[in-house]
Amino acid sequence: MTRADLVYHVKEWSFKITPAQAEQIVNTILEAIVETVKRGDGVNIRNFGRFVPERQKAHVATDPHTGEKVSVPEKTVMCFLVGKELDEILNGKDPGRRTTDPYW
Repeated sequence: MTRADLVYHVKEWSFKITPAQAEQIVNTILEAIVETVKRGDGVNIRNFGRFVPERQKAHVATDPHTGEKVSVPEKTVMCFLVGKELDEILNGKDPGRRTTDPYW
């Protein structure tokens, strides 16, 4: 699913908003997640999962095109930790949801 697909789905789920408003909603949510993780905090979305920053140490890697050894500096990456309920949904288990919405 692309960002455009996500915008389309937000628009389809709410007939009262315009495509531009749906795009603004999606962009605002994504920007909030990025900014929060960028400053070193996690974003917890209940029943879905967590976006967390993780520090990768500097290391030596091999360039797959040339076979040359290259030095990779330390950096922060964003990781997603799937929530228990979403994990159960993805693996065909009934998480005992309290709602009829198939996504939660």
